[in-house]
Amino acid sequence: MSYSDQISTLNILIYNFAFLPVRTSTLQPAIEEIDKLFADIKPEEVQKVINSARKKAKVVEVTENDIIRELNRKRTEIRQMIAEKMTPMPEDDYINLVTQLAKTLVTNPEHGGIIDDVVDQYEIRMHDQIEKKGEDIRHSISILRNTSCAEATLNYKVDELIRDVRAWDVLAQPIQLKGQSSGLTHEISRQLGQELQQLSVFLHNEKNATAAAARLTKEMQSVFAELPELATSFTEAHNTLSRLRDEQESVAGLTKDLDNLKEEAERVGRAEVVDRGRIAMASDLIEDVAYDPDFNYGLQKDANYLLNHASDFNQKLDRITSIDAETKNKIRTVACMMVRGAAIKLHNEHNETEIAADMLSSLMHIFGDIPELGGQLRNEQRTLENMKDAAKLNRAIKNGRIPASIRTSNGIYSSSTGTGSATRSYSSYSSSKSKSSSSGIGSIIGFIVFIIFALVSSSNGML
Repeated sequence: MSYSDQISTLNILIYNFAFLPVRTSTLQPAIEEIDKLFADIKPEEVQKVINSARKKAKVVEVTENDIIRELNRKRTEIRQMIAEKMTPMPEDDYINLVTQLAKTLVTNPEHGGIIDDVVDQYEIRMHDQIEKKGEDIRHSISILRNTSCAEATLNYKVDELIRDVRAWDVLAQPIQLKGQSSGLTHEISRQLGQELQQLSVFLHNEKNATAAAARLTKEMQSVFAELPELATSFTEAHNTLSRLRDEQESVAGLTKDLDNLKEEAERVGRAEVVDRGRIAMASDLIEDVAYDPDFNYGLQKDANYLLNHASDFNQKLDRITSIDAETKNKIRTVACMMVRGAAIKLHNEHNETEIAADMLSSLMHIFGDIPELGGQLRNEQRTLENMKDAAKLNRAIKNGRIPASIRTSNGIYSSSTGTGSATRSYSSYSSSKSKSSSSGIGSIIGFIVFIIFALVSSSNGML
């Protein structure tokens, strides 16, 4: 297409533009085509075409500056024409149209400046709204910083803030896109983005609202996608906060598991059997034995359940990276002593020596690597193993399945009622450590929980 044809086509488009329906689907392609044709006009080439004709006509030739002035006048005329066409559009349609036009500035750097003018006019027209919504967001940030509130209320306020920022971004995006295409940063967006970044740090460090901070930084990545430095910063902050949030959730689950483990251990220690039906255990830590009518299989299943819980707790604790090895072993020791205390009670108070011995054997596999516990568990397990046979006889006597007086290598059993009960002449197995551990276990749990959260906070501290 020659330059004369190109200019003629541009003039026809400009003339027809006035008659187009006022809707995005028709105005957007027309404005983009006008912009493209205007971009293709080169002043020096137009000068050559005009002066060629003027030379033949023997009239004064034009300079390149004359062409540039005329193109600028034409550009002003086009800008005013487009502005008048857009004026009656509903605001949402107007915002959407300018946003779609601004996106072409990024995808097509070789534009003619007409769309730049459209976005500049948009910025002037929407300036007050953008400023007002920005101030509302800053007010919300101030409230979050200076108001104490419950976690649920804080989460609601953060979600409300995110909605406000997204509404503001709808207005600011055309200007951000224009800045992105030209390599310039929209200063208002940059300042607001930095304030939101600082709020996410504050929420984590001062409010202990890591999950809310992570949610905020996640949403801001797309809001500030047109500002690469801010978007990258929000992405890095979100990755860090997500890791901290996951660790905090793991710690919270850990303390809950520790409380549940304590309750289960106390119930097993009282030899209270829970009807679990035909629940299949993930793994039987106690070996199967031949059927014994005097054996408490329900209690054995509960002991299995308790040991599985202790093993799961041990593995979950191992996966938390924010707690050092020394503290982990302290927490593991507390968990181990809970289950050990149950085993000792089963032996001392309920004559369930076989189950107690097998529990200590399983504890050896789970916690035996802890230096302070390995030897103690091993010695206690051996002691109870040596008492198993005597325990079986004692249980049979108590149930009336064996005569009331039998001499064994472990001692003499006699019944004060003839058949109803038996008295052991060997020393009852007990441990001062187990008693003190049981009585102080609640305070230890509280101390351990405090240590866990203190470690997570101090090790991950400031972002």
